[in-house]
Amino acid sequence: MTASASLSLVSPTVSNTIDGGTHLTGFRSALTRVYNDYAHKNKFLKDEDPNLSGDDVREGLTAVVSIKLAEPQFEGQTKGKLGNAEAKTAVESVVSEGLALYLEEHPDDAKAILDKCLLSARAREAARKARDLSSGKTASIREHYRAS
Repeated sequence: MTASASLSLVSPTVSNTIDGGTHLTGFRSALTRVYNDYAHKNKFLKDEDPNLSGDDVREGLTAVVSIKLAEPQFEGQTKGKLGNAEAKTAVESVVSEGLALYLEEHPDDAKAILDKCLLSARAREAARKARDLSSGKTASIREHYRAS
């Protein structure tokens, strides 16, 4: 199963920051942290369970992050990446507060979202185990033929 997420990041001076930037970093960070906090607090995850990865919480997600900055600073020749540090802080703060509040006020939605995240995590772990098993079998087959 491959993760698919679509994030459209729009700036008032540039129609789309194709390469993302600090606002995307803040969004991803807040999303992952809030879902993990909620999952642990509400016993979707036990204390000893590993946290959900960013890919687990973003799989299938489509989001638009729209921000206004007085002086946007873009990186690279194509100006496709926002570089303002304050954008990360602002987006992270707003998304964290708003998403945490939404999950608390809508527990049925939160459960459906967390169930989807947990399914993604289990699929990711199963794929990792299959890869590990496959590479182990391949190595032992090679060793068998070298010994012959």
